[in-house]
Amino acid sequence: DGTIFEARKAVVSTLHVAHLVEALPDEHVPEDFRKSVDNWKPGVTLFASHYAVTEPPRYETEEGPQESIAMGTASSVENLLDLTEAFHRGELYLDDPFVLSLSTTVADESRMADGLHSYKLVGKLPYDHNRSDHWDDFKEDAADALLSRVRDFAPNLTDDVIVEREVDSPVDLERRNPHNFRGSCHGGDYVPSQYGAHRPAAGYADYRGPVEGLYLTGACTWPGGSVSAAPGRNCATALLDDLGPGIEAGIRGA
Repeated sequence: DGTIFEARKAVVSTLHVAHLVEALPDEHVPEDFRKSVDNWKPGVTLFASHYAVTEPPRYETEEGPQESIAMGTASSVENLLDLTEAFHRGELYLDDPFVLSLSTTVADESRMADGLHSYKLVGKLPYDHNRSDHWDDFKEDAADALLSRVRDFAPNLTDDVIVEREVDSPVDLERRNPHNFRGSCHGGDYVPSQYGAHRPAAGYADYRGPVEGLYLTGACTWPGGSVSAAPGRNCATALLDDLGPGIEAGIRGA
């Protein structure tokens, strides 16, 4: 919006690199950095539906119904290959979808009030699909398909057990948190062009951005997303090396 922010020494950015380029004046974005961002691949994009239920899912096993924090529905290697190929074609693979289901209240009931349980279903569905309608128009149907698949394993999840549902398509995930670029939760795909010394771009993997005093961290930097704290730690190391006593001196001082 034209607002100018000034800093004496450094700015640390956790913006997705695609949005970082949009935020910088053109003259401050080197062509090699821009080219890498223009070719950025989001990787796996996700679809999530969140439930409040009166009882946790109970999965059918040889020992009888069992509660579990997590469960995955992949039926075979062939099934995983088929749905992955469909994903890359922009097709919605909903006849036998892979679903990751999570119920954290199985381990900690305090995470929900009023004696309810949380239940989250995550599917691997494409942000850019080959249907003519928008995700907003059919996301409830997709959520129904994932729930139907899970009910094959947890038949106790009947309609009367479900109190409320919230559905997030890949588009919704990006709307709510721009870091979920194209519905990806890991900042970008793990392919050779976005791995190691190439994350987020060749020549910028040391957490120092394309503008002097601009440092990069977050899921777009190495080693990427998930809960590791490594991008922040590595960025702090670069920052201390440039501006402070250095990481080793900082550790000794602590």
